Amino acid sequence: MNKKRNVPNKKTKNLIIPDNPWTLSNKQITSKLKVVTEKGLFSDEVRQRKDKYGLNEIKKSKPKSPWVILVDQFKSLVIIILAVAAILSGIFGQIRKHCHCRSNYH
Repeated sequence: MNKKRNVPNKKTKNLIIPDNPWTLSNKQITSKLKVVTEKGLFSDEVRQRKDKYGLNEIKKSKPKSPWVILVDQFKSLVIIILAVAAILSGIFGQIRKHCHCRSNYH
């Protein structure tokens, strides 16, 4: 599913930006974005792209508390199975330790 967006542009009638540009090589992406790597973009092109897409920065997100991270761990079925197995192992280990019955496995 590689949808493409058309971006109107004065210099290049239609600029086609793929949805997953990180999957392309440097040469492919610079060609699609109409960028000459030796010269870069003209300042009016930079201004247009900044107006359309905003600044090239990563948005900060609120950090998760350790308790939220811990609770999120138990949303995985594998983790739940391992936790139950660990609890049962501990219970049966304690039962066997305190049990006075004889077995061949002692």
